[in-house]
Formats: sequence, structure tokens, C-alpha cells
Amino acid sequence: GYSLFTTGGTNASYYNYFIQDDLNSANNENILSRTYIRDLLMQNTSRAVGQSNNGFSKNFAQQYLCTDGRPISQSTLYQGDNTPDDEATNRDPRYRQTIATRGFVFLVNPNGTQDVITLPRIGSAVTSTGYQMAKYRSADNAQNQQAQSTIDIPVFRYAEVLLNYAEAKAELNEATQAVISASINLLRARVGMPNMVVGTLVKDANSDFPTIPVLIDEIRRERRIELVLEGFRFDDLLRWRAGTQFQKPETILGMKLTPALRAQYPANQVANVQVNGDNYIRLYPANRVWNDRQYYYPLPTQEILLNPRLTQNPGW
Repeated sequence: GYSLFTTGGTNASYYNYFIQDDLNSANNENILSRTYIRDLLMQNTSRAVGQSNNGFSKNFAQQYLCTDGRPISQSTLYQGDNTPDDEATNRDPRYRQTIATRGFVFLVNPNGTQDVITLPRIGSAVTSTGYQMAKYRSADNAQNQQAQSTIDIPVFRYAEVLLNYAEAKAELNEATQAVISASINLLRARVGMPNMVVGTLVKDANSDFPTIPVLIDEIRRERRIELVLEGFRFDDLLRWRAGTQFQKPETILGMKLTPALRAQYPANQVANVQVNGDNYIRLYPANRVWNDRQYYYPLPTQEILLNPRLTQNPGW
């Protein structure tokens, strides 16, 4: 049967799952994966994910619960976000296993020396937002050569099955505590987080979905955290009819860069890093605009020419 990968314990097993050279061998979480083999078929994901001037958004980073199982709007454990260290303190262990924070080993050089993250590497070719990607990023020098990684890429894993099950049951109003214990709480146990207790959930004041039931809201949060960078988020928002989420200002914001924190960087490195009035890195001058036509893809023009009876999707 299938079970979650736990090698490395609560503070490393989630991260470790995504840097496996062979997901098909003795790994009961893997259902389907793309296999890469040295000199036959290789990939560049491990190298590109961690150092291609990309990064998670503020909107994503603030979704992680604190270690008491409460959102940052409710937890007394939340230390604020004036520094990256504060923001990562007392958070769901998947935070540090997904976002490269202080102490994350970025690379082990051939001579054995380690390149270790201290401050987020903004103002460089590494991360644009300050929330640098650690998921899929192996410190193995051999895996970070251009297009030469043999780390397998998961396509379908048991964790997704658990999340699909929990969400489906919740939508049917059948998500009892037994259902949550057999799904969401298995994912939380892997990283040492408190169980989700259906009867004690309190709606997050900062929820992205203020009008939906709290249980469905928290299952969606769990899905976002667990499956990040696995290709689900866009389609999830489409099927939830939640495209306006793309317009939220925090989706184009990065970490907080206070004057005190900026002063810790070489001046020329951060000279061009722009922030908004609250000192959050702002990636684009204009807000994103959602158009409802994007809930559907346009039919290819060539297909309509071949069959004039086809009707183009609305708005296209």
C-alpha cells in the first residue's frame, strides 16, 4: 500500500522527498514520476528552481500556519515579518523545507565547503522576492550542473490523493473528523504539526476565501502548502472560480525589506530593489488584472477555420 515518505524526520522528510535520485525504489508515497538517468535523459529543475531570479510571493508565504496549528492572524507565536528570521520562526516546518531560510545549504562544493544561506539573496540572479525556492533544490554539486540533474520529478503522489479525498468529502459535507484524521492529519504528522480538529477551527480573519466554510478554507490552505510548485495552483483557482485571487496585491509582493535590513546588504546589490509604502518588495509597477474569459482556453483559430460550427469560448 501507499504511505507518506518520512525519511529525515519532521524537519527534513518533506524536503528530502523532492531531491530523490530514484523515486521508484522503496518509496511508498510515489505513484507516478518522471525518471531521469545520467547521460540518457536529464533535467535542469534543481539548478533553475533555486537560482533563476524567481521566488514565492508574500501572499504564499503568509499562508503557513504557526507551530500551534493557528494562522498568523490568530497565533501568539507569530513573530512578525520585520526580518526573514522572525517570519520563519515558529512556522509549519514545511516553511523552511520549501523556502530557503538562514542555514539552508544551497550548494556543497567539490572541495566539501558549503554555500549556506544567511540573508535572502535578493538583488542578484537568485531570487526576486526574497522567498527563495528550496523545494527541488539539491545541494549536490553534480545535480546543479547545467541540464545534468538526475533527480526524479513527482507527477502523482499519495499526498495528492489524501488532499483530493479531504476536499471532495468537505464539498459533499461529509468531512468528519475521521476523514480529516485519515487525510490532512497524516500530512501534518509527517512534519510534526498539530492535528486539524474539525470542531475547533476558527475562520482566519485574513482568509483569501472569506465566504466559504472554514473547513473547506483550511483544506485549501493545506493543499496550497503541500503541493506548491507541483503545477496545481492555477487549475485549482480556475475550478474554484477564484481567478480574482490573481489580482491580490500580495501576489506581486515579496519579503519585507526595511531600511535596517537593506543596510545589511552591499548597497549596489539592493540599489534597484523596489519596495512599496510598507517596505515590501514590489516586483511590478502595475497590478495584475483578471479577466473571466481566462476560466476557459481559447479554441485554436485553425480549428475554427476547419469547422465553422465550433463556437469560440466567451471573451476570446
